[in-house]
Amino acid sequence: MPPNTTSALLFIFFGILIFSIIGYIWLSETPIILQLGEMIRFILLYTSCTLVYIILYSAIEQQSPTLAIINYINQHGKSGCDDQSLNKYLNASEGIEQRLSVIVQSGWIQSTESGWRLTKKGFRIAYIFEYAATIFGLNKGG
Repeated sequence: MPPNTTSALLFIFFGILIFSIIGYIWLSETPIILQLGEMIRFILLYTSCTLVYIILYSAIEQQSPTLAIINYINQHGKSGCDDQSLNKYLNASEGIEQRLSVIVQSGWIQSTESGWRLTKKGFRIAYIFEYAATIFGLNKGG
């Protein structure tokens, strides 16, 4: 396994995209201007499928912090749980710690005295997902 699976997957998928476009242009007898609309549709579909795959892969690879929170609150039934109890759970949860560790190692976030912050790389990744969400008309938060 590569140390940064998300970057490796992005590199592989977008490398394939570039080679596919070059191959399509090279092998096609249609003028490139007439192919432009087809290529744009293909790129949008391929990019959205790639991003969905990467999101699902990360959810399968380790427990999602969001799902962990929902599951923990659900275990407390209709009464729910208080903030202190939830914070204890999150701080003690090995899966969440591992997830944060992977994100730190990937260089997407860093821990500071005031809390967690996105790095420049993290902002770029967040921008890609926000841009994709805007294209598909999705609200923030999933």
